[in-house]
Amino acid sequence: MSNRDKLLIAFLVSCSLTVCGVHATQAADPPAPDLKSQVVRRGDANSRLTNSVETRQYFSGATFATKDVFVATVVIQPGKSNHKSHRHAEEEYMVLIEGTGTWSLHGKDFPAQDGDMVYAEPWVYHVSAL
Repeated sequence: MSNRDKLLIAFLVSCSLTVCGVHATQAADPPAPDLKSQVVRRGDANSRLTNSVETRQYFSGATFATKDVFVATVVIQPGKSNHKSHRHAEEEYMVLIEGTGTWSLHGKDFPAQDGDMVYAEPWVYHVSAL
């Protein structure tokens, strides 16, 4: 399978990567952070495979700016999506690292290609698919 045959996304704030994304909730009074400055190697990240979608979690917990952050990478195989269209109280950022596919944001579809970044406000339906 070529690199063009899979969708890679990254998220950042309660977030995820290859689709890269992040999900975060801002704290009213910042707690002592759970996360400390560090490097997490790919092989050390917590990995799980669900419905041909690989999720690799790198960070989660409180930071100086958020009460809850989740950072992971997601590899989506052709014809799949990372999950059904959903919404939540947290903001979400997704970056398409490699591949092509479709972003669905607030009921509208947009072509997805390398280097795209999506921001989903709280409670806006969203999903990524190849």
